[in-house]
Amino acid sequence: MPNIETTRNDPVRFPLADVIYDKKTFTVTSGQTYLEGTLLARDTSTNKYVVFVKGGSTNGNGVPAAVLASEVVATATGDRVEDVALAGRVRKPKLVIHADKALADPSVNIDEAVLWQLRDLGLIALPVSNLMLQDN
Repeated sequence: MPNIETTRNDPVRFPLADVIYDKKTFTVTSGQTYLEGTLLARDTSTNKYVVFVKGGSTNGNGVPAAVLASEVVATATGDRVEDVALAGRVRKPKLVIHADKALADPSVNIDEAVLWQLRDLGLIALPVSNLMLQDN
């Protein structure tokens, strides 16, 4: 008789309601995986999207501008066109700061200052949980 394996899927994604998406150029680094919900900033010298760096001060990388709509696995360094969320209501627990992606809670360092910057863009991050999902 085969062994029974339990797989825990997390079907809850970051969008909540009224999310507006657009395709934007995103600069990636080879070998990196960018999770769905990763905060992006707009590089002021190239007008391309880069990963948001909390406290960053290089060409606007410390100012969030969008949220990555799906996971991106970069096999080469360069520019890719990806869907990003520009406005709408999103789940705060599903947002990610790329530098914190290995933490148990990659949204732990998204504080009120970052949330206010997102609100200025029309991205409202709400601290919600889905009570309708079964928790094994």
